[in-house]
Amino acid sequence: MSRKKMLIMDPRDNVGVLLEDAGPGDLCFCGNLECTAKESIAFGHKISLADLQSGATVLKYGHKIGYATAPISKGTWVHRHNIESERGR
Repeated sequence: MSRKKMLIMDPRDNVGVLLEDAGPGDLCFCGNLECTAKESIAFGHKISLADLQSGATVLKYGHKIGYATAPISKGTWVHRHNIESERGR
């Protein structure tokens, strides 16, 4: 298990942005907040900081970026396969 840095800009965020590649079991952290990666997630991609139900609002940098299209477990990759953006609609 390695420690990997992530970026969280707002205490309301339910996703963090990885500042390093992470693999299963890696401890991702920002300040005192920690989350264990359950799968491989690439640098610059989002990791879920909480269990999210389908339809839940996804918050990044204090802003709504979309909603979950399927349940998302804490520590998993958050991307277009499990969220949909409402921007540009």
